[in-house]
Amino acid sequence: MFWLGVFLLGICIYYPVYDAIYLKQDLSKIQKVQMYKSSIRAQWLFVLVAFVIWFWQGLGFSQLVTFPVPSTISFDKLTPYTAGVLSGVGLSIVLSYILVKRKKTPPTMGDIDFLLPQTKKEKLWFFFLSATAGICEELIFRGVMVYFLFHLPLDLPLWAIGLIASSAFGIVHLYQGFKGVIATGFMGYFLFGLYMQTGSLWLPILLHFIIDVKFVFMPNRVSTKTSESSRI
Repeated sequence: MFWLGVFLLGICIYYPVYDAIYLKQDLSKIQKVQMYKSSIRAQWLFVLVAFVIWFWQGLGFSQLVTFPVPSTISFDKLTPYTAGVLSGVGLSIVLSYILVKRKKTPPTMGDIDFLLPQTKKEKLWFFFLSATAGICEELIFRGVMVYFLFHLPLDLPLWAIGLIASSAFGIVHLYQGFKGVIATGFMGYFLFGLYMQTGSLWLPILLHFIIDVKFVFMPNRVSTKTSESSRI
């Protein structure tokens, strides 16, 4: 458990520090495809390290992607919750598309305008990045971190575990600005609740992917020249 804690602490320190250094450069000159590829490699490397520590501790894969669902939760209660989550996400995606289509302005969220894809090649690699984030971030922040916090000798209640894990999830998205950290933290807690409700990490992984990949299907942004001039 010690090395799992060291790994998780390292993740929470590395991402904000790296992003702070990375964002000091001229964002208009960033090659997005290379940035996507670099992020994909880094996330899978972290998951590989997590797997090595996880299996070295004698833990199984099922313990990483499942959580014992309380017996008080029945299928009848689970179905409306899951349907509500999926409906909310679907509605937000549709509304985002309509607003971007009508305003014909760049789809922005916090400070991540420089991240969003425009060309077909960028959208293809952003699709892979979304899949990577959905899998890797859920495995680390909902799988490894929740297990670690649940098995600490502190007898933390589930709401506190969810709050800590979701706060850490928000912090590693510091590049999105303060509002982005708050929004990401809320999304993390939402996914944590879904994980607790279903007892399985697969639905949060799918939902996380859907939330991220929506930018692939958004209308193309305005030209780079216009986008750059808006930053001046």
